[in-house]
Amino acid sequence: MRLLRIECELLCLIATVAGVYLTRVSCPSLRGEESRRARVAIEMMETGDWAVPRQQSEPYFDRPPLQNWAIALAARVTGDVGSVAIRLPSVLAVLCTSLLVYGYAHTFLGRLGALAAGVAFATMGQVLELGRLGETEALFTLLVSASLMLWHLGYIRGWPAGAVWIMGYGLAALGALTKGPQAPLYFAGSVWLYLLLNKDWRYLLSWRHAAGAAAFVAGLGWWQLAYVREVGWSGAREIWFGEVGMRFADARAASVASHLAGFPLEVLVCMLPWSALLLCYAAPSLRAGLGKARRFVWFLSLCFLVAFLTCWLPPLARPRYLMPVYPAVAVLIGVVVDRAGASVPDAFAAWMWQHFVRVLACGMLICGAGVLAVSFAPTPGTLALAQPPGFALAYALGGVGTAAIMWRTVCRGGGRAHAAQIIAVAFFLGLTYTGVVVNALVNTSIDTEGAVAQLKRQLPAGYRLVSLGPIHHLFAYYTAAHN
Repeated sequence: MRLLRIECELLCLIATVAGVYLTRVSCPSLRGEESRRARVAIEMMETGDWAVPRQQSEPYFDRPPLQNWAIALAARVTGDVGSVAIRLPSVLAVLCTSLLVYGYAHTFLGRLGALAAGVAFATMGQVLELGRLGETEALFTLLVSASLMLWHLGYIRGWPAGAVWIMGYGLAALGALTKGPQAPLYFAGSVWLYLLLNKDWRYLLSWRHAAGAAAFVAGLGWWQLAYVREVGWSGAREIWFGEVGMRFADARAASVASHLAGFPLEVLVCMLPWSALLLCYAAPSLRAGLGKARRFVWFLSLCFLVAFLTCWLPPLARPRYLMPVYPAVAVLIGVVVDRAGASVPDAFAAWMWQHFVRVLACGMLICGAGVLAVSFAPTPGTLALAQPPGFALAYALGGVGTAAIMWRTVCRGGGRAHAAQIIAVAFFLGLTYTGVVVNALVNTSIDTEGAVAQLKRQLPAGYRLVSLGPIHHLFAYYTAAHN
């Protein structure tokens, strides 16, 4: 019976995340760096050169190539390098990260806390945005969080130390192949500091640790040697450290002060609505009652602190750089929900959860009414958030329904009521993003694909466009698509 319950919680998580991230994957049109990532993958498939990322035949020193390889693999599966193939690696990475968070949290929390942790990660505001785009963040987050959580799980449970270190460093190497030096910095900085503070010198200084570091070097070395052979060591320095230096480009005192003051709040906003529950850690009763969760909370807090400092100090760092440790924050949120729904709940956590649910229920009603008002306004076409009438009505009714579920269950105890509230929040957040937000993005997007197709139709038969210099990657992507 217990196994069946766990499977039901897990199935709820899978269904929720899949429902949010597999809905309207191709909408809106490509934006940001998506077409650039796609062009790199396309040129790799056309040339057979899988070592050097290229844009218009020239080396592109922005990222190592793992995500481009993932896009190319997705293109093989789907049949073309369309928007679905470009975004599929990110969508699958979010699903896998949610399962990782659930599994890690479930080792020391009940099924309610594990469910809350997995759902919280998948429905954080910034994850909803970046997890549906063909950017590097989602895949990078999976690999970095896996390196940290699986290493810690192996350490706590006494797995063979050599396997634990090799697994952690190996995943960090894959993270480095995705985005760069953040992965080994976050992994090594977190686990070394954790072991130092625990005074576990034997584990830190063992030859098994050296074996893990060797696995990291081997995991990167095979690609690095092939890359250097083509572009030289100057190219290697550029791809690893070019963007890092740009984060310190604006060193004016006013810019530094503004960043130091505003960055923490920006990060909390990006993790809304779940980040509000982190306030519970200010309560001494919650901290005193952590029990066996204490060492997990301690490790996850260190992971976040190490990553936060690397982004807080550079004046041009952005909150999205912290997304690899959002899973750690999600588990901390799962701890709060677990304590709020325990048989003997923490008083402050339970109070906070009830008010969290009530505020969100009111927000759902306000959002539904607001979308209805905008969509049925006299001139709705001028408003980006205007929705098709049918969807606007369905969205408002969805808000009323989820708000009703949350209000009816808010005073009830037990895991079922809390689980219903968690799923209701996830449903409404997912509906809001995949419906309202995506529709707004579609309404405000320029139809680049249609404009390029129209241009190609205006060219005389047999004529080809020739570039005298680099062109924008979005234009290059759609031009090639219509050749």
